[in-house]
Amino acid sequence: LESNFFNNCTAQIFTVASPSLPDLIIQSLAYSPASPVAGTVMTFSGSVLNQGTASTPSSSSTRLRIDIGNNGTWDVVPGEMTTSILAPSGSELKTWFSVWTATAGTHKFEVCADYISAISESNESNTCSSLVFTVTANNPPTATSFTVSPASAPVGTSVTFSATGTDDVKVDWLHIYGNGANPGPVVDNWFACGAVTTCSTTWAFTHTVAGTYNYRMTVWDNNGQSNTLILSLTVTSTDVPPVATS
Repeated sequence: LESNFFNNCTAQIFTVASPSLPDLIIQSLAYSPASPVAGTVMTFSGSVLNQGTASTPSSSSTRLRIDIGNNGTWDVVPGEMTTSILAPSGSELKTWFSVWTATAGTHKFEVCADYISAISESNESNTCSSLVFTVTANNPPTATSFTVSPASAPVGTSVTFSATGTDDVKVDWLHIYGNGANPGPVVDNWFACGAVTTCSTTWAFTHTVAGTYNYRMTVWDNNGQSNTLILSLTVTSTDVPPVATS
């Protein structure tokens, strides 16, 4: 028998800490070129970051895949890359160079760290990150206008050609080429447009031989596509006054 049956037990609260584990995530997704058009070859990248409290015990595999059309199907898997052992807060940039020839439309790419789950992590559901991007259709440029003033001129008169070309991405060059009264070209000039979507210029020429001259103006885009307009110019003989010889 005891004098007090209610003081036979005591309790102690204790905490079991979670084990220190790595936690791999993907940051800084990027693609190039920044404004892709159909037909360009694209590069993709992403950084693997260990935001956990322990180093990864070994290297891991990082995967890129592409969803063409952003419709939920992964159509292109360029391959995996090996990521080194990462200490806590350590990161490593992975880049897949020139792995996909772009098609027009809206697409998505995804990069996943440790995609085969070979490493035990504190969070296994945050290893992937994705980014949606748009590829512009590679339409040919438009030769918008090509004129000459005056349309008919005497020999020795300066005439002015005006040209404009447009493109949905970039016009690189305007080119004028002309031939007619003499064998071979009488004009073969190029105008560098720079990084613009609308490009205009003028050329002034003087013809020394009468005849009909055929000119063509060609606009070229940054993908080597072109479009052309054609016109004709009539150069007349100079009207020499008659001479009273006697």
